[in-house]
Amino acid sequence: MNYPYLATGYSQALQNLIDSGSPPTIQAVEYGPYHTPSQVLAAMRKLNQYSPYFHPGSMIRTIPWHPGKTRQFETYLSITQTPWISLHISLKPVWMVWLERRLGIHFPTRPNPQRITTFIRKIKRLQSMYALPFLLEFMPASSPKDLLVSDSVTVCRILEETGCSLLLDIPHARINAFARKISFEAYCQSLLLERTREIHISGLRPRDGFLYDAHQSIQSEDLDCLNWVLQYTNPELITLEYYYNAESLQTQLQQLSAAIKH
Repeated sequence: MNYPYLATGYSQALQNLIDSGSPPTIQAVEYGPYHTPSQVLAAMRKLNQYSPYFHPGSMIRTIPWHPGKTRQFETYLSITQTPWISLHISLKPVWMVWLERRLGIHFPTRPNPQRITTFIRKIKRLQSMYALPFLLEFMPASSPKDLLVSDSVTVCRILEETGCSLLLDIPHARINAFARKISFEAYCQSLLLERTREIHISGLRPRDGFLYDAHQSIQSEDLDCLNWVLQYTNPELITLEYYYNAESLQTQLQQLSAAIKH
């Protein structure tokens, strides 16, 4: 039986784990733009036993319009030889995201046809520029009134009109389900689960009466969600987004490895 690759994001915790002589049972490492291209190249040389994946994520906000960021993006692609390009479904204006993250100011939002159409057009332009497959990751609601990014109808429309695959982020799905007062399972069933090629998993934490995508250690409910999702999907990659403590990272990867092979 072919199991999905298990990966984790590159971090000092991962490097410490490997340097300690206890390499984790992973097959891949996911790199992001929070490390420079030279840092990614240096890390890849040390971790050359693992398949590299590049997750540009929020770089969708600047490519292909910003020449410098686009050149940097292409450098990452060249260095990693990633098998796909995975991007965030970014529908909010930059100023709104900044106020939410920096000042904790949350705005009520609803599906915006113009922003959705603009995003679809942008993805299609990128598809015409790069021959790699594209994966799209829906984002988490910032509050119960944030109905734009959590709208599964919008996510499905974008996937259908662009032909992209789905990067299913389990914490994002849990947050969106909580915001809409439905179950995690119901929210996921409203998505195009059959298009899932990658899964992100990490631990949520409560904050101010809501849920926060904290990228902390996974707990039993996170594993329960993963086990449920694996009944309806056939991903190629499962990535743990945890970056802090080497011992905890090792434990979580062991839990995920067991869940994948269960």
